[in-house]
Amino acid sequence: MKIALYVCAALVTFITFLAIFAPATIALSFVSVEDVPGLNVGNLDGSIWNAEADIQYQELPASHIATALSVLPLFSGTVHIDAIVTGAGHELALMVTRQKQVISIENLDGHIDATYVNRLARRYGLNFSGELQLRQINLVTDQKWITAAGGSALWNGGKVVLTTAVSYQSFELPALLATLYFEDDQLNLDITHKELKVIRIVLQRDGWAKIELTGRLFQLVNLPQPGNLGLDETILQLEEKIL
Repeated sequence: MKIALYVCAALVTFITFLAIFAPATIALSFVSVEDVPGLNVGNLDGSIWNAEADIQYQELPASHIATALSVLPLFSGTVHIDAIVTGAGHELALMVTRQKQVISIENLDGHIDATYVNRLARRYGLNFSGELQLRQINLVTDQKWITAAGGSALWNGGKVVLTTAVSYQSFELPALLATLYFEDDQLNLDITHKELKVIRIVLQRDGWAKIELTGRLFQLVNLPQPGNLGLDETILQLEEKIL
């Protein structure tokens, strides 16, 4: 059971971070570096219309950002930036707009290789393979809370390795689809396999995330399912303060 919890938590962290917080960090970097703890920006170059910079968030690999500021939206009080983000194990394209206090990430597409997050995962003895494809991720915030969200992310599956002082565990996981949406003042991420629920994550306004793991996840990693519950039923529910 302890191994199962490690694997479940690792999978949740992997998909949640990539599908939600990486895009949010990129968008906020256009507003103010001070707004994002752990974000460093350097090597600024170019003009206000076409700029480039290097950014790094915590222990993740550095990224290079190239931006283009649109002229016409400025006349209506809107800042519109097209951006391309590249670096080791990742390549993203997105649009960021700001009108007064509202910041929007629009049409975020691209891919993020597992090596991008293994820099963080290794502190927990974890290592992932595979690649995450981001599809039309949209996120809107009034800088107090999220007000809208949508899009999806497809992980093509692969190996998850857990190494501890006393054991080495390796699991093969199939492709998983994460669907992002905003409902009832909460940010939701449903993770499915062949349209069947595996994990549900709900991020609340107070920064707490509720994570529901179904019996299907245990089946996918070939671990004994606790209790006598169905594959669609919640086997474990975890809570974590992430904001």
